[in-house]
Amino acid sequence: MRKLVHVIVQPLGLRVDVHAEENLLRTLRQVGVWLPSTCGGTGSCGKCFVKIVDGVDGLSELTEAERKHLTRSNIGEEYRLACQAKLLGNVTVLIPPESMVGKPRTKLKALR
Repeated sequence: MRKLVHVIVQPLGLRVDVHAEENLLRTLRQVGVWLPSTCGGTGSCGKCFVKIVDGVDGLSELTEAERKHLTRSNIGEEYRLACQAKLLGNVTVLIPPESMVGKPRTKLKALR
């Protein structure tokens, strides 16, 4: 059985339970949190930024696509491209207001 990880989405107060190794952008979309991603999740547009508030070690390593879009200050502040981050452990992410495209469908949803 695969490990379940918890994702807390701020400022919405959502908690999502999902299997480890899932993609963060896909996980957010499954609960109705839409971020811009004109590249279809390849990391080339650099639009799906989120800030990792807690649990930065709960995500995969930075990809080359992320390094191209993130500045030194963004990396230091723990920003990631949601389309490039795989969930390895519990994390709390902050969705910048300018990145939110739609409203979530539910307050609590478990994805299994």
